[in-house]
Amino acid sequence: MSGQCRTKDRLSKAIWRPAPYNLPPYKIDRHSVGPGEAQQVVVLGFDPFLPESTLKLNFSTFGSVASVQHKTDPETGSFLGIALVKYRDGYRDGLDLSAVESAKRAEAEFSGSRIGLHTVKVEVDREGRRFRKYVEHALRKAKEERAKERRESIAPPPPTPVVPVKATVDSPAPPLNAPKGPSGKSSAPAVKPPEGPRGVPPSTPRTGSSSLIEEEPILGKIKRKPYIHIPHASVPVLGTTIPHLKKRLKA
Repeated sequence: MSGQCRTKDRLSKAIWRPAPYNLPPYKIDRHSVGPGEAQQVVVLGFDPFLPESTLKLNFSTFGSVASVQHKTDPETGSFLGIALVKYRDGYRDGLDLSAVESAKRAEAEFSGSRIGLHTVKVEVDREGRRFRKYVEHALRKAKEERAKERRESIAPPPPTPVVPVKATVDSPAPPLNAPKGPSGKSSAPAVKPPEGPRGVPPSTPRTGSSSLIEEEPILGKIKRKPYIHIPHASVPVLGTTIPHLKKRLKA
């Protein structure tokens, strides 16, 4: 661990190096095997309702855009605000623009910028793994939010109020809501209330159509006053008939 890996009697160049070698980054050339450098970028944080043409116009300043893939939720059809922008080799202002350089410029210059009121994040994505990871995370989060809203919309039934019955400790009598047994019923005969004098029968109030019939003849009361005779067969005998006829005849 101290680096003394050579003997004292024999000199050697074998020295333990605790720090790693700083190797230059691997450059992909015509002899490389594999998908090559990233030619597409994944974009996050923009407005989900942003038109695809506006998104393509913003990223076309760095190179020729081949395609824009704006992901949607398969259950609701709403946009997630995650897009994959792929570049292609092109020619602009007399210079050749490679897709790799366009993707690198988009990440370096456009990440942290604003599209409208939203700040976007741009990352190079060679094989689309980051794009799939962000989409899966957004779908999982949206599904959890819908399940939470569904649980909150189904309100539990209100609990049944329990009315406590207060029992009196000092009194031996049963509570008021206790059922009555045979002993609770009175066996004494009912007492009839006293009646008035037998000579004068009690007067019963008249209700309904009977109250409209005069007790005494009214022909002697009318004498020579003009009147209109309407028999009971022509109008219904109701409590509202006389006020109604008075209003009609007065009009």
